Amino acid sequence: MHSTAARRARSAADSKLRRYKEFLDGAANWSRVARIIARVEASAQGTETRLVVTNVTGASARTLHEDLCCRRGQAENHIKSWKTPLGC
Repeated sequence: MHSTAARRARSAADSKLRRYKEFLDGAANWSRVARIIARVEASAQGTETRLVVTNVTGASARTLHEDLCCRRGQAENHIKSWKTPLGC
């Protein structure tokens, strides 16, 4: 997070910088080690970190975050926007 903010500070003032990192970790009570993807975004408003825990293999951290997680979240937002006026 700190290195992303430092890189952004050296770049153009109105720019936004995103970096992706992945690592393996697991809680003491988990039965297996999980793949964790971190997305760090640095902008004029500060830094933001998002984490995704997955067992999907074969794709880069960026691809998984942008193509799988973000699209799924967008689909859930669309469903919610249709359900709200219906009172569901």
